[in-house]
Amino acid sequence: MKRVLFLLLSAIFSAALAGPRPQPPETSAPIAAAQPPAPLYENRDEHDLNGIAKFFMGREIAHIMGHQAADWLERPEREEEERT
Repeated sequence: MKRVLFLLLSAIFSAALAGPRPQPPETSAPIAAAQPPAPLYENRDEHDLNGIAKFFMGREIAHIMGHQAADWLERPEREEEERT
């Protein structure tokens, strides 16, 4: 019984010490029109010949690479060139 009373009183005092609850902002101000997010993909006229002229988040998408060129991925200078 004492434990229940202690828990109840501690909850009341902690709520009192927390201060007043923040009030939600008033909605009398007009709400600004929501702007659509910037597109992730874009097409450009000027592009690298090894790319498809479509860019994703600023980087050009390359053509599909076959397994014959897989050695190109394992070159030692790749990490420095691509800043991975």
